[in-house]
Amino acid sequence: AEVIDDTHLRILGEEFECLPLGDKHEAGAAVKVSVEFSAIDLMDHQEEGNLDGEVHGILYKGDHYHLRIKTDQGVDIYADTQDTWDKGDLVGIKINPEDIKIAD
Repeated sequence: AEVIDDTHLRILGEEFECLPLGDKHEAGAAVKVSVEFSAIDLMDHQEEGNLDGEVHGILYKGDHYHLRIKTDQGVDIYADTQDTWDKGDLVGIKINPEDIKIAD
């Protein structure tokens, strides 16, 4: 990811709001970010997410589904969800600011 300003990152070419970074990172700096599988929200409409993609893989884990979503940029994003999706479904991918973790 790339730091845009104190509260915004560019991830996979799209702008995401994040918690304030403080003086740790300056604009333009490259940072490594992570998001828990369960913190990724999948939306029915692509335009409701920061990113969008297509469901490429579904694995039922007993009490939830683990999905592989291929973004328009060709990157795989993995998400855990209670919702049922079908292979080939187009989804919006939303990540809340508090769920984006920056590695120090």
